Amino acid sequence: MTLALSAQAQVNFPFPDSAATWVQYYETMVSPPPLPTFEWVSTANFCMDGTDTLIAGTTFTRLSDCAGGYVGAIRQDTGAVYFQPADSAQAYLLYDFGVSMGDTLRDVYVNELLGTGT
Repeated sequence: MTLALSAQAQVNFPFPDSAATWVQYYETMVSPPPLPTFEWVSTANFCMDGTDTLIAGTTFTRLSDCAGGYVGAIRQDTGAVYFQPADSAQAYLLYDFGVSMGDTLRDVYVNELLGTGT
């Protein structure tokens, strides 16, 4: 029997630019490992309708809380996706589909339950 396997890195993921919804689900661990249990804390929805906005000369796509409230903007550049929160003057790395083992990532966006960390 012959088994042939092939693997290839995904360099540029087709990130949506309109008609997209993300659901962010928060849980907390209520009992520790080895058999942890989790409890739901909250859910947040984020929607992208394809409306562009210009921030510091760079085109982003607006992101809302799905009720129309502006939460920030997203842009894609060569396999990396950046998010600029509504209350920030800086864009943060959200995804990087071209990262390799050992690469250093800077200014990565982290959305915490009680605030935003970077």
